[in-house]
Amino acid sequence: MPNLNQKTSKNIKVSLLVYQHMLATSLTLPVEMLRAGEAFALSHNKNSKSLSIELVGEDLKPIKSRAGINIMAECTPESAEISELIIVPSIWRNPRPVLRKHPKLISWLNNLWAGGSTLIGVGTGNCFLAESGLLNGLPATTHWHYAEQFRRDYPKVDLKPDFF
Repeated sequence: MPNLNQKTSKNIKVSLLVYQHMLATSLTLPVEMLRAGEAFALSHNKNSKSLSIELVGEDLKPIKSRAGINIMAECTPESAEISELIIVPSIWRNPRPVLRKHPKLISWLNNLWAGGSTLIGVGTGNCFLAESGLLNGLPATTHWHYAEQFRRDYPKVDLKPDFF
């Protein structure tokens, strides 16, 4: 896997995972915040890097969010470009069934981490990172309602339930 530090692209590649039962706001809010930061940076320095954002899913089937909004992955882990930043949205309700349905996404996160990518889990989206083993021995947080189950499912993770 190529080393991200050697990239000289004029774009910063950002990927967001998409899957059934994700919270749409934990997908759309980070994108809106990133786009606002990009606009600010470009308005102050025309040489700033632009963002290239893609949605990565286990497959390309439409995903109906809890809000009733259809979300479409643009690529799968096999066809996705190497990203410098990957954001994993929060999962609505119990994450276990969602994690069982997405082994390719979990494996993809491991591969990108090994290649130097930065991974960010939003709320219970951290379960994807914990499931991959990437949080073992590290501090992490999750949604307060899921904290006890998270602690049982991932005893090697240093859960900090009082941190936001």
